[in-house]
Amino acid sequence: MNTEPTGIRSIGEISSAAVLINAEDPSFNACRNSVLSFFRGNGIKIELFFLDFSKIDSGERLLTSVNSTILQKDLNWFGLPVKEKRDLILGETYDLFISLYNDDDYTSDFISSSIRARFKIGRRQLPGQIFDIVMNDPAEEPLSEADVFGKIITLLESITKS
Repeated sequence: MNTEPTGIRSIGEISSAAVLINAEDPSFNACRNSVLSFFRGNGIKIELFFLDFSKIDSGERLLTSVNSTILQKDLNWFGLPVKEKRDLILGETYDLFISLYNDDDYTSDFISSSIRARFKIGRRQLPGQIFDIVMNDPAEEPLSEADVFGKIITLLESITKS
């Protein structure tokens, strides 16, 4: 687990970001496009990481980069990504990390807890208070990743440098 202190930052203080996306979410394409558009539009270097645990047939192609996607075959028996994937994700320090992944899952929890970032946003709090901000879904209706990212954009744009 990463133990570096984190805290809320304004857009002006963010020059690099990493976002964890569930490639199986129905809003995947819209979400990926929105994430890329927002960060590139603000001059922020963006890294996208994907979790895709769907069964992929031999004739199918990934919709995401092989390097930045963690597949079921990239995990050991309890969900830890292979060293190559861990090194890719955990090898950098980011100003902002956003986990749009909302399932209770060891792999996403490990990534969120271990990635080095100065400001972390997630969809549910993890033990150790990993996230600085948590965007919970309304009780009556779960939100898509694209909807949650839209709310995160609004939040990020409202944070001013103090």
